[in-house]
Formats: sequence, C-alpha cells, structure tokens
Amino acid sequence: MPAAITSIQSRLIAAFFGLTLVALVVAGTIFVWLQRNDEEQAALNRRAQVLPALYAQTVSLELGGASEDQLAEFIRTAAKEQDLRLILVNGQGEVVEDSDGGGLKGVNVSGDEDYRTPPGRWSGHRYSKHSFGDGPDEDLILIGPPPGFAGFDKPIPGSDDGRPTADGTDTQVGAIETPALASYTPYVAVEQSTIARAWLGLLPGMAAAGAIALPAAILLAVLIARYITRPIHQLTLASQRLAEGDFNVDVSVGRRDEVGTLATTFVSMAARLGEAHSQMRNLIADVSHDLKTPLTSILGFSRALRDEAAPEKDRARIGGIIYEEAERLSDRLNDLLYLSELQSGRALVELADIDLDRLVAGVLGRLTATAVERGVTVESAIPADTVVRADGAKLERAVENLLDNALRYTPRGGRVLVTSHAGKGSLTLEIANPAPTLDEEELPSLFERFYRGDGSRSSNGSGLGLPIAKDLITLQGGTLTATKRGDDVVMKIALPGTVD
Repeated sequence: MPAAITSIQSRLIAAFFGLTLVALVVAGTIFVWLQRNDEEQAALNRRAQVLPALYAQTVSLELGGASEDQLAEFIRTAAKEQDLRLILVNGQGEVVEDSDGGGLKGVNVSGDEDYRTPPGRWSGHRYSKHSFGDGPDEDLILIGPPPGFAGFDKPIPGSDDGRPTADGTDTQVGAIETPALASYTPYVAVEQSTIARAWLGLLPGMAAAGAIALPAAILLAVLIARYITRPIHQLTLASQRLAEGDFNVDVSVGRRDEVGTLATTFVSMAARLGEAHSQMRNLIADVSHDLKTPLTSILGFSRALRDEAAPEKDRARIGGIIYEEAERLSDRLNDLLYLSELQSGRALVELADIDLDRLVAGVLGRLTATAVERGVTVESAIPADTVVRADGAKLERAVENLLDNALRYTPRGGRVLVTSHAGKGSLTLEIANPAPTLDEEELPSLFERFYRGDGSRSSNGSGLGLPIAKDLITLQGGTLTATKRGDDVVMKIALPGTVD
C-alpha cells in the first residue's frame, strides 16, 4: 500500500470524508422519509391549481349552450396546454372524455371516492383513488373541484355550504347570471406512481447541498488532520535525531492536549537520556582513569622485575607496591560491581534487629589504624542498646564507607563524631567531620559516582563510596543526606523501624 495512503494524515482525511458522506446519506434519507408525504401532497396541489379556472370555463361553456362534444374538445385542448391528463365526468359519474386517448371513456367513477382536505391554497379539493384493473390506468388519483365550487373564490350565495339554493334561484358566475351549477365536471387524473415518486424532486437540492458540504468537509478534514499530525511529524524528526545521538531536541507544539503532553514528555525524556548518556561517558572516562593509574604502576614495576632491571634490594618493595596497586584495582572493580548490583535491583535485603552501638564500634575498630595514621580522632556517642531494624551487612558497609570518606577528607588533627537520635518510629545516625573547603552548593554532588570535589581532595578515594552508601540506605527504605553545620559536613542516615 502506498505510503500516502497509510499515513495518519491521509487516513484522517479519508475518515472525515467517509463520516461526512455517511452523515449526508443518513440525514438525507431521514429528511426524505419525513418530507415524503408533504412532497406527495404538494405534487397534488400543484396539479389542482388549474381546476378553479378550468371548472369556471366548463360551467361558462355549458351554460352558454356548448354541446358535450364541444366540452370534450375543450378538455382535450386544455390538457395539451396544461400538460395534464384531464377527464370530463357527467352528472351520473360517467367519464365522457379522457384526454389520454379516451382510455377511461365510459367508466363510472362516482362510487369509489376518497375525500380528503389537504393543506394548501386550494384546500377542499376532492382527491379520490381509483383502480381500473391492469394496464396504464390501473391506479389513478382523480382531483376534482371542491364540493359546491361555482367558478369563483367564495361560496355560492344562498347556501351555507356553497351549494345552489333549493329553489334554483340564479347565481353569479363571473358576470353571467346562471340558474344552477353545470352537470359536467372536469377532473385532473394523475398516476399514483407519479405522486409516489414526488420525493425524487428533493434529490437535486440534496445533491447541491452535498456538492457544497463534501468539499468543505474535505478542506476541514485536511486542516484538522494537519493540526493533529504536524506535532507527530515533529516528534518523528526529533526521535530520528535522538537515534543519531543528538539529545538537544526541542518539540514546541504550543498545545495543552494529549499531543502537547506527549511532546513535553518526549522533550523531558530526551533531556534525561542526554544526561544519562553524558553520565555514562563520564563514568567510562572516570573508570578508565581510575583503573589506569594502578595498572600503569603494576605494568611498570612488573616489567622491571621481569627484565631484572631493579636492584635485588628493591625487589621486595616493588613486589609490595604491585600487591597494593592490584588490591586497589580489585577494590575499584568490586565497588563498581557492587554498585551495578544495587542499581539493577538484584540486591536482596534481609532485615533484622541490629545493635547499632556494637555495629559502629566494629567499624571503628577496623578503621582505627587509618585514623591514627592520618592524625584524626574518632568519637562515638551512640547510647548502648540502641537497636534498629535493618540489614546488618548493608548498613555496616554504608557506615564504613561514610567513616572512611570522613577520615580521608578530615584535616590532620580534626575530629570525626558519630551520634544517633531516636524518633517516633525512626532513627537518625549522624557522622560529622570538618570540611572547611566544601561549599554548601557542592553537597548534592557528593553522591554522584566518581565525584571527588576540588583539586585538594581529588586524589583521595575512588568517588564510589558515597554513592554505594546512599544506594544501600535507600534499599532499606531509609535516606542519606548531607548538610553543613558550621565548618562540619554532616552525613545523616534516617532509618525507619526503630526497636526500643
């Protein structure tokens, strides 16, 4: 199928056109059905309009002494002039003349009349349906003048219903004095099928209306379809740019409907993808840089040992350096794998009642040598028997990462203080250390991977300890935040489910 037909815009246009066409057909059908009887009645009334003058002339001719043959000739002439089928009926109801080849001549039509009074200018005309067997004259409607009509537009004087007076006094037809009504009456004969097809007269008007409505509908459909599909086209172009690696896309549709919401969401998604892509590139660069240094040392010193370029007395020291760098490299890789496991959602949490004072004391015991080496004092002011509901191993690693980070960046002679505060259904663990060079605006960046801050601190650590600690606490339903308190930076762990 051609692309022009399968596009949303072309389908919308086709749908609007089809709906408009169906609506016109349905509306036209209903309109014709409702107007059918009115059209039939209007067709009868149009043919009945000739009867007043025709009947007046028939009366005038008869009262003037015209014979039956002369009246028949008059009916044939009038039928040709009016393009109608006329019949002449005598006083006994017998047809004495039929302008349509004399087909009804001699037939009596007086016994099967169906009087109706339809609306219209000549209300009161006699409409009678007749069946005359097989042939073209099978079903006819005969239209006669109103009862008592004497050839003028008002009832005959002397009678309430417009009929002649009982004593036969003269009445006036035009300017002629007549003793009584004539005995011959003209009728208009119409085939019932002709009247039944009167609704066909509505079709030209309906066709004209459709000829105007359909192009207007197509134009409106094109405008609406373009209005709907234009932002979709913009989104398509933007997605192509996004697929090519260009995340700086802007789809400005200026609309507040569903399409506008989609465009706004798409732009937001592109921005986040751009940030994620940028973070991934930075992560790769940081990982490469972080792994390159120990690998370079390992390669250099191992080459010296292999080539026996190092003196015998330095070989033990070189072996120690290689071991330390390999251990450092292993720690970095382990941190990356652990961080990946946490962020992928594969890490399991096993909650239990944990003695917080004992957990912190164990961590401080492992870090005592580091604290002494760096000239930093570590104090714990956690009340005894403080119990918290947590995953012991993950909480211990998070606390160890926070304390290790505090020891790395605390100036020599400084102090690291560990405290806890129990609240209603929660517990807060705080680790505070001096950090005079750390700005408050820098605090949110501390939990980004490989962030090391300013140049004075950039050579310390891997930049993964705090992100891992944050993920570990978040995994247990808690929060980890950083605040400034004077020159101190305070890391706050808030955990729910404190046990008294």
